[in-house]
Amino acid sequence: MKLTKEQIEENLACYKQAMETGTVQGIDTHLRHATWIPKDDPYFYPDLIYRRKPTPTIRPWKPEEVPLGAWVRSKSGGSFVGMIIAYDDHSVNCGTYWSSYLKMRTDNEHSIDNGKTWLPCGVEEWR
Repeated sequence: MKLTKEQIEENLACYKQAMETGTVQGIDTHLRHATWIPKDDPYFYPDLIYRRKPTPTIRPWKPEEVPLGAWVRSKSGGSFVGMIIAYDDHSVNCGTYWSSYLKMRTDNEHSIDNGKTWLPCGVEEWR
């Protein structure tokens, strides 16, 4: 099997990550319905393509993702702080104050079911 330049670069990054953390995945290119499998042994096989194991991260909202009407509270205090009533390209209005998207993600959480469940102020992505 001939690897592309991008696959070789990704494999090199995987070798490095495997040595540091052991969190990589492999896929057998000869299998018809192949799936990514954890690869925790120190051996790399030529018939497998490797990738770094994806990890979840929370990124700040984009303006079109802001849940208007959601309740907001501080992560540290846990008390009800306000309700999202407006937003612009740079920040969110929580009734009594404006907060940047990054500050919302790091300092607050929101609820869209009247406080039954609380979620991060952002979107989960796998990288």
